[in-house]
Amino acid sequence: MSGQEDKLLATCSEDGTIKLSNMAVSSIKLDFPNPFGSALALSFSTDGKTLIAGCSKGSVIIYNTGDGSVVRKAV
Repeated sequence: MSGQEDKLLATCSEDGTIKLSNMAVSSIKLDFPNPFGSALALSFSTDGKTLIAGCSKGSVIIYNTGDGSVVRKAV
């Protein structure tokens, strides 16, 4: 869970989908498609603006939590 005012919670499922929920209003904010395998670890940056995902196929992806875009990936 991010420490920002909007209280974001990131979850992952076996199909590779990463969901970002806004716990302040109990709604799903974004779905991140993840073609790099299931996410095994998720972590927010200290400012909450990015979400880092470590995936089962050995890749690391950094997502923008504002719009869901991929900021950087290492495959």
